[in-house]
Amino acid sequence: MPDLPRAADIRQFLFDYFSDEELSTLCFDFFPEVHDDFTTGMAKQQKTRMLLKYCQHREIVPNLLGALQRARPEPYEKRFPQAPRAAARAEPVKPVRDPKRVFISHAHEDAEFAHRLANDLQQNGWRVWIALDSIRPGEKWAEVIERGLSESGVFIVALTCAAVQSSWVRRETFVAIELEEKGQMRFVPLAVEPCDAPYLWGAYQRIPFEGDYGSGLTALLDALEPERRARREREAQEQAARARAEQVEREMEQRRLAAQAEAERRARLAAEKAEAEQRERERQEREARQRFEADRQAREEAERQAKLAAEKAEAERLERERQEREARAAAAQLEVARQAQLDTQKAAAATRERERQEREARATAAQLEAARQAQLVAQKVAAARRERERQERTARLERILARLRDPLWQGIGAIVAIAALAVALGVWLRPDVHAVLFPPATPVAVATLTGTKAPTAIAALTSTPALPSAPSTLTPTATRTPTIIPSPTPMPTITPSPMQTPSTDSTRIVEKDGMVMVYVPAGEFLMGSTDGDKDAHSYEKPQHKVYLDAFWIDQTEVTNAQYKQCVQAQKCQEPSSANDSKFNGDNQPVVSVDWNDAKNYCEWTGRRLPTEAEWEKAARGTDGRIYPWGNQTATCEYAVMNDGSGGGCGKGDTDWAVGSKPKGISPYGAYDMAGNVWEWTSSLDKSYPYRSNDGRENPNDSGKRVMRSGSWYFAARIMRTANRSSNSPDTRYDNLGFRCSR
Repeated sequence: MPDLPRAADIRQFLFDYFSDEELSTLCFDFFPEVHDDFTTGMAKQQKTRMLLKYCQHREIVPNLLGALQRARPEPYEKRFPQAPRAAARAEPVKPVRDPKRVFISHAHEDAEFAHRLANDLQQNGWRVWIALDSIRPGEKWAEVIERGLSESGVFIVALTCAAVQSSWVRRETFVAIELEEKGQMRFVPLAVEPCDAPYLWGAYQRIPFEGDYGSGLTALLDALEPERRARREREAQEQAARARAEQVEREMEQRRLAAQAEAERRARLAAEKAEAEQRERERQEREARQRFEADRQAREEAERQAKLAAEKAEAERLERERQEREARAAAAQLEVARQAQLDTQKAAAATRERERQEREARATAAQLEAARQAQLVAQKVAAARRERERQERTARLERILARLRDPLWQGIGAIVAIAALAVALGVWLRPDVHAVLFPPATPVAVATLTGTKAPTAIAALTSTPALPSAPSTLTPTATRTPTIIPSPTPMPTITPSPMQTPSTDSTRIVEKDGMVMVYVPAGEFLMGSTDGDKDAHSYEKPQHKVYLDAFWIDQTEVTNAQYKQCVQAQKCQEPSSANDSKFNGDNQPVVSVDWNDAKNYCEWTGRRLPTEAEWEKAARGTDGRIYPWGNQTATCEYAVMNDGSGGGCGKGDTDWAVGSKPKGISPYGAYDMAGNVWEWTSSLDKSYPYRSNDGRENPNDSGKRVMRSGSWYFAARIMRTANRSSNSPDTRYDNLGFRCSR
């Protein structure tokens, strides 16, 4: 069979060989239903799409090809040499009217009803002519209608509002009425729905189809074959006669059975009466034996209860004595243990005191040695300075004496020289004057153990380096060696590898709520923050390794549409934001739910809340990155946050639909692990390092529960994967939601 041309080739052919007016004419001649849908000013391109869609939907593309072949034969042969060819048009033959052929006229809106009616008529032996099914390729609509009216002996019109408005249905119906008046065709209108039909059509008896379709079909078949109604009436009468005869037989059989049943009933009553009397005698005898046996058992039970009570009292006494002995023994053991503990504590305290005294003695010895060395240095410095001053004074005296020996000075300055020498000798000989004129340098002092402040030079040599700040105030001793804090190593820039399309074993869909879950393999990861992260809080430290088994986690936060299913199942409480248009979008994360609401939902779906460690590994992977996408600072390109333009990236104080920031995806394919809304975890708020067996995963504890992710309200530093927050389990915020794990 030749292949049909592609829709694109047919569309191009229509554009190449038909103008807008010619395309409308083509549709009017061959596809009037399409032509009726054209509107004024409709573009040629839109008309072409409507025509192709109409033919493809009704699987009559060969009819379209036949029309194109007939309208443009030569271009058609050149453009589609392999396409099907419409059969050559034969010479017109005078049609033969078939009284058993029915022409069904209907609007295209009523095609379903018309085809159902056609099938039912065919099953009852009628041949049917109906639009589209009876069209030959390349045949114009008017030619088709004329052929159908010429070959059919019965014309049926489905009266609906759409049919009354259809120009083709009106033309076909008026032609059929004219043929009816000439005796060439029977005209049968069907009242499918109430409508205002032309007055001429109202002159004919309508067959009702407005209610039950089966009743209407029966009435139509009776109208088409009057003998069928008579045959059906005869069959109904025969059936009624048979029913009456069967009813008489049933009544006679019922009377016979009733008489037989009455006789059996009387016999049964007599037998039952005798049997009842016998049972009554047996019951009285049985009750007498039971009373005797009950009295005997009551006496035995009373004796047994008394014996048991005595045995119980004795057992309780023995148990009390045993417990008292054990309590005294335990108290003695506790006292021995307490004394041993006190002795151990005293010994440890004595050891610590000896060590402290030894440390202080060593510190005192070190201080004394340092002071002695400093004093020796100071003495040497003072001696050197005094020697230098003595030499300078001697040199000055020698210069004075040399001048006095000069003849010039002997006469003129003898008196002055003698006076100067006398003054110098007096100064040298009198310590008080010497001290005024030549004050000694300040000696270098040393700090004593009594607390005297040491001079600056010595203090600089013996002071203890400053310690780094700590959470509590510590008083270091004089000999304490400071802890050397290494310089923080800057965090490496992590370039995340591009995410591949998840395979069938890395994602799964939860049947209960349709949530997609992503797989996180088993292994260690880095949890918490280092000192290199300038935005890290103390409660995020220290960074440490945590091993987790493999688990699954929701790809997105739970949405309002998913949570609504749990509310409708009466398993979850409705969130307080259910009627807030800013937060109740179907694809927005559900918010204003407390910790118990989140836990109930996850358990309803067969899942659970993730632990704090599971959440952080799913968000950051194993390489210790600061954000799910790496170490690049958070912006609205990666997360729904407050970037300075307002909450929700300037959208307003609200969240976004889940998965709206694909660039912020985590290494395992989870969305919105940074920002959008805070997310509940199962963990209690406890300090690091994380240990799953230290009580933080106790579901019955009423303490604060950890929240992760940050939200649309907060800035970039809160978007970090290691950031932690917590709140009481009954907290509800419009920026707090959750996701589940398994």
